Amino acid sequence: MLKKVFIANRGEIARRIAKSAKELGLETVCCTDKDIPPHYLRRWIDEFVKVEQEASSLYLNQKLLVDLACQYGCDSVHPGFGFLSENPDFADKVQEAGLVWIGPKPKVIATMASKAKAREIAEAIRIPCTKGLKGIKEPDAKTIEVAKSFAKETGFPLLVKAAMGGGGKGMRLVHKLPELEDALARASSEALNSFGDSSLILELYIETSRHVEVQVLGDELGNIVILGDRDCSLQRRHQKIIEEAPAPKLHPETRKKLHNSAKALAQEVGYSSAGTVEFILDAQVSDAEEQAFYFLEMNTRLQVEHPVTEEVFGLDLVAWQFRIAGGESIEGLNDAMKANPSLHSVEARFYGEDPRKNFFPAPGEVHCFAPFYGQGIRWEVGLDGVDLITSNFDPMIAKVVATAPTRKQAIKKLSYCLQETVFFGPENNREFLVSLLNDEAFAEESFSTAFIAQKLESLNRHCDVKREKREELAQKIFDALIEKSKLGKRASEAKLLGSVDVNGITSQAFSKKHADLQADDSLNLLVVEQSFLPKSNQVDGDLIYGLGLVESKENGKLEFRFGACLTQKGEFWYLHLEGICYTRNLEKSIWEGLKGSEESSAGIEAPVPGKVVKISCRSGEEISKDQALFILESMKMEFEVRALKSGKIEEVLVANGDQVTAGQQLANFQK
Repeated sequence: MLKKVFIANRGEIARRIAKSAKELGLETVCCTDKDIPPHYLRRWIDEFVKVEQEASSLYLNQKLLVDLACQYGCDSVHPGFGFLSENPDFADKVQEAGLVWIGPKPKVIATMASKAKAREIAEAIRIPCTKGLKGIKEPDAKTIEVAKSFAKETGFPLLVKAAMGGGGKGMRLVHKLPELEDALARASSEALNSFGDSSLILELYIETSRHVEVQVLGDELGNIVILGDRDCSLQRRHQKIIEEAPAPKLHPETRKKLHNSAKALAQEVGYSSAGTVEFILDAQVSDAEEQAFYFLEMNTRLQVEHPVTEEVFGLDLVAWQFRIAGGESIEGLNDAMKANPSLHSVEARFYGEDPRKNFFPAPGEVHCFAPFYGQGIRWEVGLDGVDLITSNFDPMIAKVVATAPTRKQAIKKLSYCLQETVFFGPENNREFLVSLLNDEAFAEESFSTAFIAQKLESLNRHCDVKREKREELAQKIFDALIEKSKLGKRASEAKLLGSVDVNGITSQAFSKKHADLQADDSLNLLVVEQSFLPKSNQVDGDLIYGLGLVESKENGKLEFRFGACLTQKGEFWYLHLEGICYTRNLEKSIWEGLKGSEESSAGIEAPVPGKVVKISCRSGEEISKDQALFILESMKMEFEVRALKSGKIEEVLVANGDQVTAGQQLANFQK
């Protein structure tokens, strides 16, 4: 009987694993670099391992993680998803230390973690596969030539991807031969950084495809249960942001064949625990006829999107992982499973990123995160109400899942939930997700993996139109709040309420209720409630939160929420009005005027904080517009810094391996 589990992961992943473990009566342990661990973890984690710094290197250090599990008296290790979750060497080390591995057998992980080997097995049992090239260990001269020969024979587009990982890391789309060598080099580097293995494979890419996956669950007795399917086609940078179960517009025979193929593959390799078999389908074929499909890969771990399957089937997949590891049979689940669940569930991934800058990560202080809850809404959060989006990891803030009797109702519920969620902090994709969920083509189930790339401009424009509708009103509210009420600057005049809990951050709070402000002759503004939180370890400044009502002849009566971070350098104001977050900074912030990989008039700036991994220019060099100058590694992804104008480099100011901050100059232009 398991008693204590070490969770070799972080953020919302650690929280998700710990929740099920605690409900099964297990004690839980995970790492943190904070003196006071995050509130969202404290409820579920019994013991925290204090580390100097949380970074990818920590969660890729196999020996250290195993040693910590033993040191803290754990009898088992759950890897979560990502990092070492599909690393057979880590699974072996866990078992060699006498600990129980919560996941598939190491030899099965080794077999299926290699996308090349997985393709061989799939082909052997007659599951259709696209054309592919395996065995790219390192992108040296020999393997590059082999890859080029394959490309010339197969044609384009081609997809380069990490052989030992997933989640969009180590993946590059190649449309023509001159792009191939650089794509191989960068995908290999990213794969090594994310998964500790630089191996790659190359596949023919089907542009108008859908991404559909099948959830499998196996036990140590050889039983396999299929838990339906999911559609994960809505992606950017080859990483999913909307997932749903069951997959819409699947012909019954196609669904049956997908399930049978997934089960056959799982049985062939002797699979146990939770896993996913992924396929691509031709998106141009309607559900009125059978759809052609091709095997993509098998993930020998829990998927980020597993909650949608849990919701429609009413099962806890993480709990079943623990139970299977303890020797329990899943045979009894067969009668409970249905091919067509009666519920529909949709998940959105909430990221700290800027959709207007090709989804560039946007790390920074979060001054308020207040998720909206309601019936049929489930959040998997990875941040406290006041927190920091670090540049060390993937910038996902949370996942939110809506479940309802129909797909249409689930989408509507999810859209409303995101619209009502308050987030005061860096750029994020909340409003973009609402725009995406409300898109007519998505509602009509007409989309492919290229959907977001093809409609990015119109989706962003839809956000802009909503913003412009209340822009003038928002600015008037800002004027009234900042100039007339001077909120937060007269805390001594306010009444001490005791304390306020802002999504887990509790502090002394001052409140001034019912402050009636006359913004101008045509607009009345009422501050219903206002709270003040003194400076804390989470943010560099005092925080203000409030709820208000505004009434005007043109707009009627509207409710709004506001916030501010008051620092010595200036004030950062936020206003949540009809689902749109407006900001006003009374100083030039680090993100103001920063345009992705653009450079200032004086030089070239880093668009994100990170490490310099490649420099493609030198002092005194003449450069041309759109020339690639630097590659930065940030949040486990690599980003190009390109020139937006021609000129001459006066001096390169950084070296390979340097850590840089967002906005830091990388090079100067000659004046």
